[in-house]
Amino acid sequence: MRLSRSLPIAVSILCASSAHAALNWQFVVDSAQITDLNVPTSYDSIAKDINSNGDIVGRSYNASGLYGFFFSAANNSSYNITSGLSGGMALGVNDAGIVVGSFVDINAGALDKPFVWSWGSNAAEMLGNPAAPLTYKWDTIALAINNQQKIVGSSNRRDDLNLPPPPNTQGDCYETLAVKWSSPNAAPAMVYCPNDGPETPEVYGKEINDAGSVIGHDGKSNNFASRMFMWKQPTQQLLAVPLPANTAQTTYTYGIVEGLTESHRVVGTAFTNTLPRAFIWNGTSTYAQDIGTFAGGSYSSARDINEDQIVVGQAQAIRKLLPNSPGFAYDAAFIWHPHFGFRALPALSMNGLVPRSCTATAVNDRKSSSGLVQVAGHCAGSDGRNRAVRWDVIVRKQPVDFPISP
Repeated sequence: MRLSRSLPIAVSILCASSAHAALNWQFVVDSAQITDLNVPTSYDSIAKDINSNGDIVGRSYNASGLYGFFFSAANNSSYNITSGLSGGMALGVNDAGIVVGSFVDINAGALDKPFVWSWGSNAAEMLGNPAAPLTYKWDTIALAINNQQKIVGSSNRRDDLNLPPPPNTQGDCYETLAVKWSSPNAAPAMVYCPNDGPETPEVYGKEINDAGSVIGHDGKSNNFASRMFMWKQPTQQLLAVPLPANTAQTTYTYGIVEGLTESHRVVGTAFTNTLPRAFIWNGTSTYAQDIGTFAGGSYSSARDINEDQIVVGQAQAIRKLLPNSPGFAYDAAFIWHPHFGFRALPALSMNGLVPRSCTATAVNDRKSSSGLVQVAGHCAGSDGRNRAVRWDVIVRKQPVDFPISP
């Protein structure tokens, strides 16, 4: 039996000046309901992505180890889609229900390899060598797939003393790379070749939109311009995704990107001299926007964004039992929009008087007829183990007396 809990969510208004046309309505959140996906025979499960139909993919553990699951919204059931593969994780799903992810090939030196799955078919290994025909060994994972079946992920070359060193190219083209596939049957190709530098950059591809634009970040370079990137299509521009502007109190040092829209808005996490903060970038501004956190909280992390600028992630929240009490801190899944700010999504269980931790990882687009927005993520259950969940959130358009910023 699926466990569902509902929580009414209060609403506030944030008004700001804008060069865009003013709106005669605002988004308000009416309600949010959580559902445990009850991934079968699962000791621990985490949802990673959701499509427009409400299908969800993720990874789970059972007695045999790690596996990838697919939750069918139509059937209201979860399925193990990497049976026969070791260490499977389902990481991305498009609107057609085509899933990509990774598994561990124990017969090839425990290499990470990409796979693709669709309904009625078994998970099939994808090509994973971005340097073919050179025969280096690569750990390759597929992270996201768009509705044109173009895929993005990352490849990391393993050192092998039995092979010659990689070619001396103008750039670190044979290290850790962001890669893309033009189709599930194609070989991966690097998104771009990182510049040579004092440190070898580790470049990760994270998300791809239907235009074929890719976002990602590198893990080593001290060069701000290559910290976070967008490979923008159709212009084939390599753009730096900026950090928020520094303030007297806060210095932003580096960031990671997570979500990308068709209008090229980006969300992610900017790391400060103190704690991480969620950010949103509109694709053109000089600086990203730190969207803050809950009142009294210290940190936040944005994981995804939809076309209505609705952002989801995790942030520190404070539960106060009395108005003037210090309260209890916990990690809450959130939904955010410029109109209503941060709203905590309901937890799956309580630890005494405090909700157990939750993380929202993916969000689909709002249904205009019903206002339904679906969010995928995970929450700690009563036993402390993670449970993959879905939140059904009603986001309504409410008329306003005075025009507001979009």
